[in-house]
Amino acid sequence: PKCVSHSIVPAWNNFVFFEVNPVSYHQVSEVLTMDKTRLSINGWFHGPSVPRQSPNSEKSPEFLYPLELPLEILDEWINPMYLDIGVHTQIQEQFEDESQIQLPDFLLEEKYQLV
Repeated sequence: PKCVSHSIVPAWNNFVFFEVNPVSYHQVSEVLTMDKTRLSINGWFHGPSVPRQSPNSEKSPEFLYPLELPLEILDEWINPMYLDIGVHTQIQEQFEDESQIQLPDFLLEEKYQLV
């Protein structure tokens, strides 16, 4: 997707439901301050699909292809610890076991400050 069509700002003691389907996209913004924290509970409620007029009536968003850059550019942005293949395996195993992962200090400090 090229633009945000709707944004919901987190608010205390709120519960948000929304439909996820083959042409909907959603994300959660990262908390970028040490002054605030986000405590949340999330989950998925599966049920029958909502009837639609036609499967082709909704235009799929244009797919944006990633830039083709040499892998060496990762050395300029990512903590070297996360570029180690052994760490990749540990991350994958933890993610598979816990369905979530935190990667502290993922970006190099100078790049993090730029972002």
